[in-house]
Amino acid sequence: MNSHEFSEKRHQDLWIEQSRQVGRWIFGISVFAVLACVKVLGPFADLSERQVQAARNQRLAETRLAAAQADLEASQAALKTQTGTLAVVNGAAAVLKEEPWAGRKTELQEAFRRLRTDYEILESTSPGERREWLEE
Repeated sequence: MNSHEFSEKRHQDLWIEQSRQVGRWIFGISVFAVLACVKVLGPFADLSERQVQAARNQRLAETRLAAAQADLEASQAALKTQTGTLAVVNGAAAVLKEEPWAGRKTELQEAFRRLRTDYEILESTSPGERREWLEE
């Protein structure tokens, strides 16, 4: 073997060995990079899931808030209606406390007494006297 073939053979062997070594280094660095990414970014992996959950909770809270506001508005409208009804009932109660019929009560009692006495008089008289009395 001449020296030229030897150096060429030696050069090819070194080149193959260095290629393997570079490949191992690239593989090692890749594994290290993946492990570093997993270790560093691992805690943030569920961050997007938490953000999605937080957004879902926020939408749910907004929906519940809108429903509660609608219920509150309905309750306030019902309260206004009931307040109006209460005012009417209080007005009626005030009128009933005044007893407007009490003044007419004695008048009606007196009218019924007169009717009763007139009826008793009519019953006790003869038909001829009744005509005279009714004509008066």
